[in-house]
Amino acid sequence: MALSSDAAASPAGEPDGREAERLFVGRHYDFVRKSWEMAEHRSPKRCWNWYAFLFSFSWLGYRKMYRLAWVVIFAHFFLNLGVDIYTMGEEESQWGAWLVSLGIQMAIALALGFFGMPLYQQHVKRRIADIQAKYGPEQAWAELARQGGTNFWSIFGMLFFWILLAGVVSPLILFFALSLSEAGRRAFPDAAAVPAYSTSPAWSASRERSPRASVTWPLCAQPLKRSTT
Repeated sequence: MALSSDAAASPAGEPDGREAERLFVGRHYDFVRKSWEMAEHRSPKRCWNWYAFLFSFSWLGYRKMYRLAWVVIFAHFFLNLGVDIYTMGEEESQWGAWLVSLGIQMAIALALGFFGMPLYQQHVKRRIADIQAKYGPEQAWAELARQGGTNFWSIFGMLFFWILLAGVVSPLILFFALSLSEAGRRAFPDAAAVPAYSTSPAWSASRERSPRASVTWPLCAQPLKRSTT
């Protein structure tokens, strides 16, 4: 509500620069701006953020970067699902699959921990530019306050959707994949067996009669000497 009153009391001119950023980011803008400035002095742009590292896609949803949050969720889901399907039915590979899944989770968390704030800066600049291009100067103030800020409830929404994927959808897919695999083995019991390499008697007989099989090299009575010319 404070942001809305500030927007209503703002001057009629078009919001620009730091004013637009402060209005769009909302709470903790000073901390966010300091993180952006730290990232500006590094190549590639990066700065560490514990919230992005620990909460991953939930943090993206909290900052209203919904599109990137869905990308991270589904990338995480399909990568882990691929590992589970690849090691399905192999007891000795379960530890390896767990380590690979943990590595995927850590890689995504570290990437967001280092590059989450620069990604948020790009998101803020893009949304401010879109709002200023779509709305007039007076309405832009209100839209920046309405479309910006944070969404606390999206944290629970993202977590619920992830639990649904990992706890319901993934086991169902693995169950059907295992059922199809067992049905395929029952229908084609010899499909997985690799036949041993063998030759027919006719081929062996023709090979023995071949002139190439009886070629011998004459013995050399004198040792070979290296030419000096």
